[in-house]
Amino acid sequence: MLNRALHLVFVGLVRRTWPLVVVTVAVCAVFAARTVASLTEAEIDEIPTRTAPREIVAPAPAPREKLDPEALVARNMFCSTCTPEPGLTPGPTDSFVPDAQLIATSIGKEPVATVHVRTSDVQGSWGLGETIPGIGTVARISYVSIDVTDGQGRVGTLSLLEKSSGGRSDDGAATPTPAAAADPFNGRIKKIDDATFEVDRSIVRELVSGNVKLAGARISPITGKDGKLSGLRMFAVRGDGAASKIGLQNSDMIEAINNIKIENANTLLGLVAQLDTMTTVELAGTRRGKPLTVTLRLQ
Repeated sequence: MLNRALHLVFVGLVRRTWPLVVVTVAVCAVFAARTVASLTEAEIDEIPTRTAPREIVAPAPAPREKLDPEALVARNMFCSTCTPEPGLTPGPTDSFVPDAQLIATSIGKEPVATVHVRTSDVQGSWGLGETIPGIGTVARISYVSIDVTDGQGRVGTLSLLEKSSGGRSDDGAATPTPAAAADPFNGRIKKIDDATFEVDRSIVRELVSGNVKLAGARISPITGKDGKLSGLRMFAVRGDGAASKIGLQNSDMIEAINNIKIENANTLLGLVAQLDTMTTVELAGTRRGKPLTVTLRLQ
């Protein structure tokens, strides 16, 4: 009887499962609620307490080292690691004038300078850091100059733009005046007055033969309407030529020699042939439309 009752209860429970589902959901809900509460409490305990922002104080700047202007002046500007030698006075005494001549420089991967040393008459090519005998060590090479340093640390400069007679010249030094060129007609042409000159007969011979370099002028033949020669015209007359020395000017026209009209080349040839026996040559013509006469006394 008891067994049958239990059987009926079990069958009833199996047929009606919803009470069991309700109980199960309720139990799970209770456990889930407790778990969420525990986690929330743990997170709240771990939140750090917010504090006021800390004031940032900048560090005090370090005191700047005071520069010594005298040491800066005394320092060798061509050497970043060098210190001035004791006893050397900064300024102009740190430079010198090398007794040498810079002949050429070559700027490239390995720059070199060609230098002539006057004291020993040595000439050669030296690169950066190499020592020129009797002068110093090459410290700098540029397109037009070089710097050399001697054993005392002084710096000297050689330049292609300087005169070949010496090294770097001092400011304000007097420049020698070049000697005047010798006068090739000194003692050979002497002016008596504006129309009369004493002339070496060899100069007249050169002029008639057409020596343009000696004459310092050019001579152009003048032809008339009939095509015949009627004279000679002077042009391109230089002040240092023989033509100018005997009083001739640009555009002067020479029409006769010793009263013989210039009509052909034979007139000039006859003059040359008689020069050794002549004592005077008279040139007649015009200058800017006015009569012109030049008398040459041959010597």
